[in-house]
Amino acid sequence: MSVKKDKVGFSVFQSLDIRVGVIEEVRDFPKARKPAYRLKIYFGPDIGYRQSSAQITNYRPEELVGRKVIAVVNFPPKQVADFMSEVLVLGALTPDGVKLLSVDEGAQPGDVIG
Repeated sequence: MSVKKDKVGFSVFQSLDIRVGVIEEVRDFPKARKPAYRLKIYFGPDIGYRQSSAQITNYRPEELVGRKVIAVVNFPPKQVADFMSEVLVLGALTPDGVKLLSVDEGAQPGDVIG
């Protein structure tokens, strides 16, 4: 189900810090209200490691470790149960679950999406 949203100025997009990251660790998150994983993601030397709660359980953990993802890194942290989620991993919401956004070969952790 998609909802068409109002138009926003380009400055709204420019205010987001969206980066390439690499998932380095995936853990089950049984305390989350909806099925989710706890992720440890590396965003290069300038940002380092950040953690995220992500409802991407349509993927197996072994499919995620080492995978490059796209995430918003400048939202305020969000408390999810007993875990502080620091970044928002981006994906397409489909009837089959979330389909993670990806980048072509050559993109490195910390590269800016723009």
